[in-house]
Amino acid sequence: MIVVAIPKGKMIEPMLRDARAFALCMVKENDRSVQRLFGSEHELGDDPFLSLSVHKSVNGMPILEQSLVWFDCKLEGHLSPDADCRLYLGQVVAAHISKQHQDEIVVPPTSSKHKSILVRSIQTVQKFQQ
Repeated sequence: MIVVAIPKGKMIEPMLRDARAFALCMVKENDRSVQRLFGSEHELGDDPFLSLSVHKSVNGMPILEQSLVWFDCKLEGHLSPDADCRLYLGQVVAAHISKQHQDEIVVPPTSSKHKSILVRSIQTVQKFQQ
C-alpha cells in the first residue's frame, strides 16, 4: 500500500478519483523536462504527458519511459483530515525498477523514517523482479 498526500483543490484530485487508479514515477533528480512539466500549475486541459514518452500501466495509467522506479496503484480510498491535504490510499498492483538506471536511484534527503520506507519499497520491488 502507498499513501499519497495531495493539497486540497488541486486539479488532479477529480481525475484521480474518477480513474480509481494512479501511478507514481521516480525520475532522475536533475530531470529538468519533467520538473518543468509537472512542477508548476498548468492550464485546465494542458496534458504534460503529450511531450513525453510513456507506456500504459496495468491500470492504464501513463508511466514515464525515463522512470527509475514506478508504482502502479489501484485507488482504495481517500481521507480528508482537518489539514490542507487529502490522503489517497493505493494498493500497488505492479511496480518496476529500471535495471539500466538502478545505480542512479537516489533516496531524497528526508527523515530517517521516510527514507527507510522508501528503501524498503525499492527492496520489495527488487524481490518481485527476481
